Amino acid sequence: MTGRLRRFARSGTTGVLVVLTAISFLVAGLGFWLHRNTLDTDVWVDRVGPLAADPEVDSALTGYTTAQIMSLLNVEEFFTDVLPERGQILAGPLTGAVEDFVRDHVSDFFESDDFDDLWVALNQRAHAAAVDLLRGEEGEAIQADQDSVTIDFVPVINEVLRRIGERSPEILGRDVHLPTLSVDDVPSEARERLGDALGVDLDEDFATVTVFDAGKLKTTQDAVALFDDAVVIAALMTVVLAGLTLLVARDRRRSGLYLLAGVAIDLVLVRRVGFRVQEDVTGLVRNPANEGAARAVTDAFVDPLVHNALIYLWIAVGLGVVLFLVGPSQPAAAARDLGARAGRAGVAAVRTGAHDERTTVWVSDHVEGLQIGGVIAAAALLFLLELSWLGLLVLLVLLGAWEVVVSRMASGSAG
Repeated sequence: MTGRLRRFARSGTTGVLVVLTAISFLVAGLGFWLHRNTLDTDVWVDRVGPLAADPEVDSALTGYTTAQIMSLLNVEEFFTDVLPERGQILAGPLTGAVEDFVRDHVSDFFESDDFDDLWVALNQRAHAAAVDLLRGEEGEAIQADQDSVTIDFVPVINEVLRRIGERSPEILGRDVHLPTLSVDDVPSEARERLGDALGVDLDEDFATVTVFDAGKLKTTQDAVALFDDAVVIAALMTVVLAGLTLLVARDRRRSGLYLLAGVAIDLVLVRRVGFRVQEDVTGLVRNPANEGAARAVTDAFVDPLVHNALIYLWIAVGLGVVLFLVGPSQPAAAARDLGARAGRAGVAAVRTGAHDERTTVWVSDHVEGLQIGGVIAAAALLFLLELSWLGLLVLLVLLGAWEVVVSRMASGSAG
């Protein structure tokens, strides 16, 4: 094999390794995010916990819970039975008034700390049960023959009914002794106890929201097991392939640039995918009234992905700029020379201003205002801009530099 052919083969191998590294990085990154956000109960609770205070989610939950409670009360049928024939026209308005009354109590409960605690507990138990089921593990919330997981709102409805009963017992139609229910109760048993207290038979799907419905449980469990392994394998492959790329490459600096370019493209794709997911999930909602809630839930999971991708993108770009500037190419040398001349000019200007008597005297007379102005400017930027952690660090460094320069110029004038 001639030297030219060997160089061509080496360059081709390096290119293939760069592409494979970028692909494995993309798979590992998305896989890690999916794994962490869908299979880690603590992260799941951190994401959904604050949603209880979101106005759109609160509105959707209030509507759902109110409808479930109204189905228990049969208010319109009651008014139709008790009102005389001429008064039947009032059945609708009276039912609406009762529904508003129930909705107000539901809304008040959802604004309480009790609901916040109950919401977290409901989601924590449901998610842990779903993960146990998907991984084929036996958890305390899983029954032997279970093939689906739901969030059970019976404890929520029971608590709202208790509060309504305390405020207006007659709305329940009779003296009702509601049971004490918690998230630890078996949903079917809790539903039966509530139905017995109200004197009604509750359907199996009453006050339940399905979070996992496995039509093909075994297939899904196998997929999750494969997914667990795939994330680890993809992460290891990324490290190995990146190392091989630098080992095989004739020009490691240039190959490093290519790797960073591949990572940057991946991160841009991740952000595009995140934005697309947010749009598509909202578009799947059939009831327009719930679009805001769906958007809030999606944002809670996708926003961290999009935000972190932007941070890593800037880091990759920064590292790429550094690798470019340290290179031997003519554009890199010209950029270094331009930067050096600009830096020297800036330092000279600062020194000239620092030793100019009129400038230093003016700074000394206005030192407090300049320092306070720097803090106000930084605060304004924090308010106007959505800064990443890296951006916040840069802003703080610039603020510190400003305060030091102003202080030293004022001290020089005083001396």
